[in-house]
Amino acid sequence: KASFLPNCGINFENAAKNTRNGYEKYYTGGNALYATIGLDTYLGKFNLGISFQQPVSYYLAEGLIKPSPRFTANLTFMF
Repeated sequence: KASFLPNCGINFENAAKNTRNGYEKYYTGGNALYATIGLDTYLGKFNLGISFQQPVSYYLAEGLIKPSPRFTANLTFMF
């Protein structure tokens, strides 16, 4: 028997600036906030999950990078 668990939430990512010889590199680092919606399916000891993430707010590489929406998938074996 399969069980389904829909979910939604937010995902925040933060990256520090790269450094070289103690100096910060330009156009690196930043943060992004994503709205997330997904579905987890449980079957026995297995879980299959899929999700869609839409950027809501971001400041990456000093404003030069614009993130795109993304899909993720996972397969988990529980023991």
